[in-house]
Amino acid sequence: KMNNLKFERLQRKAEIDAITADLLKNKPEFTRPESITENPIETEEEIAFLTATNSTKSKDNSDEIASKTARRLGLPVSHEAVLRGHFKAVTALAVDPGGGRIATGGTDYNVKLYDFGGMDKSHKSFREIEPEEGHLVLALSYSTTGDRFLVCTGSSQPKIYDRDGLELLQFVKGDPYLRDLRKTRGHTTVTTCGEWHPFDRNMLMTGSMDGTVRIWDLFGPQNFDKLCCKLTLRIKPDKVGGKVCVSSANYNASANSIAVGGADGSVRIIPSKGGIGGTSTQGSVIYDAHGKGNVVTFVKFHEEDHLLASRGLDDCVKLWDVRKFKSPVRVFKGIETHMETSNLAFSPDGRVIAAGTNVNPRSKEAGTIKFFSTYGPVEEVSLPDLQIGLAGPGESVIRIEWHSKLKQIFATTSGGYSKVLYDPTMSEKGSLMTSERTHRSINRDFVPENLVGAIYTPYSLNMDGDEVISKKRVQEKARRDPRKSQKPEPPVNGPGAGGRVSSSNSFTQYVLKNKLLTKTNLREQDARDELLKVAEQAEENPTYFGGAYSANKAPLAKLTLEEEEEAFLEEQKKLLDA
Repeated sequence: KMNNLKFERLQRKAEIDAITADLLKNKPEFTRPESITENPIETEEEIAFLTATNSTKSKDNSDEIASKTARRLGLPVSHEAVLRGHFKAVTALAVDPGGGRIATGGTDYNVKLYDFGGMDKSHKSFREIEPEEGHLVLALSYSTTGDRFLVCTGSSQPKIYDRDGLELLQFVKGDPYLRDLRKTRGHTTVTTCGEWHPFDRNMLMTGSMDGTVRIWDLFGPQNFDKLCCKLTLRIKPDKVGGKVCVSSANYNASANSIAVGGADGSVRIIPSKGGIGGTSTQGSVIYDAHGKGNVVTFVKFHEEDHLLASRGLDDCVKLWDVRKFKSPVRVFKGIETHMETSNLAFSPDGRVIAAGTNVNPRSKEAGTIKFFSTYGPVEEVSLPDLQIGLAGPGESVIRIEWHSKLKQIFATTSGGYSKVLYDPTMSEKGSLMTSERTHRSINRDFVPENLVGAIYTPYSLNMDGDEVISKKRVQEKARRDPRKSQKPEPPVNGPGAGGRVSSSNSFTQYVLKNKLLTKTNLREQDARDELLKVAEQAEENPTYFGGAYSANKAPLAKLTLEEEEEAFLEEQKKLLDA
């Protein structure tokens, strides 16, 4: 059997070699068609057609490469949903840990709340709040349980709201006249950042332009129903007598350290319980991390506590190893930044860094999201692994949140709207719940077949037998009644009287004429004359002027000053006549 198999293989190989040799002898010759050589493409229409075809092919190729890169990095960017509601730039964003609620705040001074469980595909907010009138919303943060959230505005007093947007607590305002800010119980200037404790639902942290980071305990002391801070961490400047404005702050995973970004371009790590720190990394500082004067807009710890990412106005995102806190491990360049609330986000597995770009509002460029690999051999990276256009011309991408449970990316823009990026193959809940949901319309023309007569609810009947009056008629009747409608009295024609203002005079003229100028001037009164008017009553009732006057009773003059002068002149005349 083995000999037969070998013989069959050799025979098959010989047949293949013979066929190959025959094909090589009859090799076809390819020549260019005469139509192409004689009539080359010269018309503009043909050139434009070929250019468009080539560009379409290149675009298809680029889209295919982008989709492959997204799948390789695990980026949920195939679909998007738009959350509208603001009419100015959206500068703050927070998503609760469960992924059911979203809070956004902007330069229109409002905070809007969105609920994936109750939204349809129109994505309208269910609640709008104005935390502090006339103050921008700079930071939002949900608690670890998602039952409340923190709002930091342009004022010095952050607020805490519950899940449905009802105000629970406000922080106290510090004394701006104290030089040592550790002695005061609250911030004195703008609160630029705030964040909840990683695992304690009653503890949180805020940073301010006054140069302090404050730790708050919700069950701590209060002053006139306003919460006082538990601990004050003062950021020490590089020069004596200076001040470092805190622009961003972030807890590490174990909550024993806080990374602080300064408005002077510095990045430092401080212990969360005060003091100089118990490890070599705590207390470390790099004064020129992003260059002198370049605000550090955001700092963020990696899920591995030894890595820290920072972003500044030098158009760079830098990755630091806090164990060797001297120079950055990697530098990602070309991330345009000119808004001080711009941030960055890590992917749930920590392999990718995402950052939005800022553009000039007057330019035709559009804001994008750039994705970079966290790990790599190259120290300086200029080209992102993937770049996605998200905003319109002249609009920037400001805040980004990458939710670990939903596996969706939330981004805000300067155009007043936010976007949710997701992929049905990897994302869960969130926008997937609202993408196909529509608002249920009420069919008012439907009438049941067995309906006979009118239907009344028991408590809507008038038991007294009187005629049922509609609410509209009751309101019209109350409007005609001057007392119920609280109609203001018309002004009096001519001079005012009885406390009513004249129509011919303004309120100021009325007050000057009837209230101020008609009062008797005390300077024109004679004190002795006024006392003599009540002298008889004082003699009859010793307690008329009170117990103090009865103990130190001074004699009252029986004559006024004018009467004394007249008596003196008469006495002088008598002496002269005599």
